Amino acid sequence: MGPYAGSFPAIYVAEGFPASSKGVRINFSTDGPAKPEYGPFGFENHVAGWWLWEFDSIEQAVQRVETIPFKEGRVEIRSILEDFGPEINERLKNMKEELAKKSQNVTK
Repeated sequence: MGPYAGSFPAIYVAEGFPASSKGVRINFSTDGPAKPEYGPFGFENHVAGWWLWEFDSIEQAVQRVETIPFKEGRVEIRSILEDFGPEINERLKNMKEELAKKSQNVTK
């Protein structure tokens, strides 16, 4: 663990991505079907990795992120969307129930 590990709240996930040359972006448009775009991609709007932390507020997240010892770059802070609207929430609930049933059948 690095010197900053004890000063951060719970870090659930910290992942990096391979080079963008190994990636694909799927572009969606009302003009036609989804179209894949194969890397490499330019560095503007490039995501190199992501962290999942738990903070009590966006202000606390900003305070903590300001202490990251980066020399340059950018960190974008977002919260997790938990409510996708009634239709999708119902579909997700049904999917979870089906997965739970399948996992119970596997363990029997």
